[in-house]
Amino acid sequence: TTEEAIEKLSDLLGLPFKLAQEKRLDIAHSFMVKQDSEAYFAYLGRCNHYSRLQQPHTLYYQNGQRVKLFYNKVEEGKRAGYQLPNVWEGKNVLRYELRYVRNLPKQFNRSEVTLETLTNEAFYMGLIDRWAGEYASIKKQQTYNFDLSIMKSAKDFDKQIYLNGLLSVGNEQQIFEMIEQAKR
Repeated sequence: TTEEAIEKLSDLLGLPFKLAQEKRLDIAHSFMVKQDSEAYFAYLGRCNHYSRLQQPHTLYYQNGQRVKLFYNKVEEGKRAGYQLPNVWEGKNVLRYELRYVRNLPKQFNRSEVTLETLTNEAFYMGLIDRWAGEYASIKKQQTYNFDLSIMKSAKDFDKQIYLNGLLSVGNEQQIFEMIEQAKR
């Protein structure tokens, strides 16, 4: 556990590590996914108060306080020379990290954030909720499924494009109301 790790460090070095001030805090999870990790980047859109920066193998969202990133954990592990879990062999693993990089006490509304703070269950559970909430704050791009079985020509494809465009505006009744309003 975190508490045991802090105690072991304190004992080994003879220093009270539980009182150490946190300057940066990362929380992450790796997900096994069907496609290459990079294939999911296109579905992750804008996020208020963050700049979005897509690199060949990593997607970043950053502001002055936090960084959210998505990347291929297997590739990163191989580049860094890590020993990877056997269960990841031949799999696509997407990593989502949330990094608190500045002003931790202000971000967590505390006078200080120490290593001991991390052992507090309520703080830790709140951190997980924040991690999930930060992911939820990213606008997800819509995907459109076309019924290829009814497409026999380019015109049929055009009709599918128009239909999906109309349906993205609203339901049939809303569309007719918009048309009537435009006529007026």
